[in-house]
Amino acid sequence: MADVSSASAALGSYLGRGARRKAEADCPLASALQYFKQVEAGTPCRGNYVLENHLEIVERVAFTRGLPPEGIAAMLDLALSLRIANNTFGLRVLKCLIPASVVPDNAVTRGVSWFCVGKLSSTMQTMFIRWLITVFDLIEPKEQLHALYGIFFSFLPDENLKWNTHLVVPPVSSCVPQTSAAGCVTGSNSFPLEQLATFPQLLQNIHCIELPAQMGSVLNSPLVLHYVNCVTDDSVFLRLDYWLGHALHEEFLFCKDTNYQNHSEATEFFNTLITAQQFLQEGFSSTEVFIYKFLRVWDGSLFRSQILTLLSSIPMIPCSDMKHLLFEPLMQLFFTSSLFFKCSVVECLNNMLVKWLTWHSVYATEDQIDLSVSGHSPMNMSLSGLMSSVVELVQFVGRLSTVALHLEAYNTLLLHFILDFYETVCDMYLKYDLPLVVMPPAGVFYPALLSKEPVSLNQLCHIMFRYRANLVAAKHPDVQTTAFHISRRTYREYNQYVVAMVSCLWKSNAFLSGMGIEVSQDLLAQTELSECRTSFNIVHHPALMGCAIDFFHKVRG
Repeated sequence: MADVSSASAALGSYLGRGARRKAEADCPLASALQYFKQVEAGTPCRGNYVLENHLEIVERVAFTRGLPPEGIAAMLDLALSLRIANNTFGLRVLKCLIPASVVPDNAVTRGVSWFCVGKLSSTMQTMFIRWLITVFDLIEPKEQLHALYGIFFSFLPDENLKWNTHLVVPPVSSCVPQTSAAGCVTGSNSFPLEQLATFPQLLQNIHCIELPAQMGSVLNSPLVLHYVNCVTDDSVFLRLDYWLGHALHEEFLFCKDTNYQNHSEATEFFNTLITAQQFLQEGFSSTEVFIYKFLRVWDGSLFRSQILTLLSSIPMIPCSDMKHLLFEPLMQLFFTSSLFFKCSVVECLNNMLVKWLTWHSVYATEDQIDLSVSGHSPMNMSLSGLMSSVVELVQFVGRLSTVALHLEAYNTLLLHFILDFYETVCDMYLKYDLPLVVMPPAGVFYPALLSKEPVSLNQLCHIMFRYRANLVAAKHPDVQTTAFHISRRTYREYNQYVVAMVSCLWKSNAFLSGMGIEVSQDLLAQTELSECRTSFNIVHHPALMGCAIDFFHKVRG
């Protein structure tokens, strides 16, 4: 009986192998996939006709009807594991990974593990990431993939992944999910973005929104921006941020055609981006990186309004990075450009400071300041670090303003924008709860004091009044802490400015020693004015003379 049983088992095994060989003969793809699953590491590629025949079978099926999920998993593992250490072979395999239905997430997870080993060439890395972006909507489920986003986006800033040729995937009709008459994707609980039309629809389907492969359409949809702003899954924001960075670099930094034939389209794109950032109340990190790079190649006129608006929205910069990222490129543009550009830059930096101070006043905690609004791009900075960055920015604007006023012959319009900036600076403590007081430089204060325009003199008086209010509040015993210490130098500068104002406007003692602005007697004699020191009092000040004459005519009339 034992011999009969063993003979029966052997016969069954033989018949099973025969049936399996017959099935493989009837289905060449199954035979090819089985071969690649069992191929050993170090198998040569050149001159291996068996390997070449099996690969041709896989390619033929892939380009006609697509590969099944198990085929995608087997071939992706083969390409990224480098069992056949030939770069050309690996690229051929990746190019034929066209899914017939879905891409299993475990195959992508295993592929990422091979990706992180660090043995793939940059060409293979590029091809894998582009393939992953192409088939993203076909990956099911995506829960494991979401946890791996940080790995992908840590590699994407490498510019070697933006310059290589694009992956071209032939269209496969079987890859397109069928949509039912009810508007839902067959076999899935997701809700297509193109069917989202009302806010109630967003609320009812917020947990099953299906984002498009082309993330640029998100910027044009307020409903989807609501979704991006509310969803706790960072993968949505990361996908949008990556697409945006790729688009900005390809179209404006890597583009060889610097004439920008479609200027109106580019302007519309920037305006859409600005509107989206204002809606989200947060800038994209890719936009910030783009702005820093674009400033170094910018001529100061192309898309001026849009670039300066985006620049004003960048988050707080650490003090150590401000010089090479912001100050150096801006200085080169500032001093070689027109008066209008200088005014625009000062206004931009004023808006930037206002946003920094607003973030601090709203989101500051006692120990750390979270500079991100929604937490998508976390950046924490200590209070001392924030104060150092603010001081650097204010002092930078002070240096720009001093030189610019001299270059532009103390133009009234430029002085107006500069004083607007210091209206923000003078109220940093009381208005924005930042324990800091920074006085304007003498190159700004005295031109405003001796200005011929009443608006400039009025602005200066208001600024000095607000400085006094902030300094008095800072000396209150309840706020005398180690975190808020105003140096004696600040008080001396303020007192010197007040003495100069009172001497000019009230005491008729302009240009005396100790005022900070002294004029020699010989130079005063050349003016041929009998009372030079009274020329800037409140009665004879050039900025107020027109008001006095107007008042005189009104009284007589």
